Amino acid sequence: MRSLNDKEFIIVEIKQHDIEKKEYGQIENLLNTVKTDHDRYHQTLHFIFDGYNQNPREIFEIEAIRQWTTGLVKKYPEILYFMENEQCGFQNVLLCIGKVEKQLNVGKEVLLNLNLEPILYQQIIRWT
Repeated sequence: MRSLNDKEFIIVEIKQHDIEKKEYGQIENLLNTVKTDHDRYHQTLHFIFDGYNQNPREIFEIEAIRQWTTGLVKKYPEILYFMENEQCGFQNVLLCIGKVEKQLNVGKEVLLNLNLEPILYQQIIRWT
């Protein structure tokens, strides 16, 4: 664990190989640990996607990451409870599992429209 903004986070490095093969063993092992003390680990997980560092696109624009993340949430919806919200971890997951459409540039900000499958939306409501 390392500290970000005075809060302890678990930085989870997801390898490109695991993304391409849709492997979730690392996450399953991690969930077995964090479920033992769900209050302590609430909003502590932050994903880093290794192998995409030189890719100029946002992670939600990379199809392999989108597919891996969607599969993750479908298989382990409780992961949403543990995703951190201060460094955009939770937001990145939402952007990966939904259909994102750029709506409007407002100064330096970009407004996005996010559409989610009903089953994924229900999981978000349940676990957050």
